[in-house]
Amino acid sequence: MADLPETPPGISTDRIAALIGEAVDQFLKDIKADENPIVRDMMEGLTVAQAMGLTRDELEALYAAAFRLLAAGNFAAAVDSFGYLVMIDPLHAPNHYCLGVAWQGMGRIKDAEREFVNFLALDATNPDGYLRLGECYLHRGATALAREAFELAEAECRNGHGDGIALEEARAKLALLNKDATA
Repeated sequence: MADLPETPPGISTDRIAALIGEAVDQFLKDIKADENPIVRDMMEGLTVAQAMGLTRDELEALYAAAFRLLAAGNFAAAVDSFGYLVMIDPLHAPNHYCLGVAWQGMGRIKDAEREFVNFLALDATNPDGYLRLGECYLHRGATALAREAFELAEAECRNGHGDGIALEEARAKLALLNKDATA
């Protein structure tokens, strides 16, 4: 097992845990959680969508409407729509990917990067997630991280994930990075 980090001197984890507990308790009291069945269900581990009784078909209809906004280049509306979908159905990986694409389209690279990381946490073998994350890294000048992301995309394609387009894109981005490194 790897060495665990030590608690910095002067920091009381018991005190931090107590503060967090107090803040959560106050928040739940403020929103009257005990009176709200959706919040009660969420405290039992359900997503908002599950607590509301939304079916997968209903969620897919919401996704399709949001995707049409994204495809039309209406990034602000797509951010709103996919943002809501991420809130109510946070374990559906495509919601995070599309929110990332919309943020990227608006030039909000840090927000896009966060969503691509969330997407990959849910779908770690998807080369498109690595490609988009690599683009974010490139945008902010993190060339080594971009190269690693593009290499992971290529590897996932070779492992049978993704499609030929993703493989070509990964190889083209790596070739460009290699060309820039030798220039």
